[in-house]
Amino acid sequence: VNAWTRTQRSPQDFIVPGVCAVEVKTTEAMNLREVHIHGENQLDGSGLTGLFLACLRLEANDEEGESLNDVIR
Repeated sequence: VNAWTRTQRSPQDFIVPGVCAVEVKTTEAMNLREVHIHGENQLDGSGLTGLFLACLRLEANDEEGESLNDVIR
């Protein structure tokens, strides 16, 4: 959790300075064949020993439940 960059406008979603970074991409598409990179900075691992891309497929649920915003609150 400490590595989460929140709204700091960092190129990756999670950064452990000098160690590694993780960029997370999510989709509801059935086939995860491609992801959209929003600038070359998201793939810049300068000064890091590792840069990881995590891809998650979400499934829509028509049942009542918590929204992502509810979980974060």
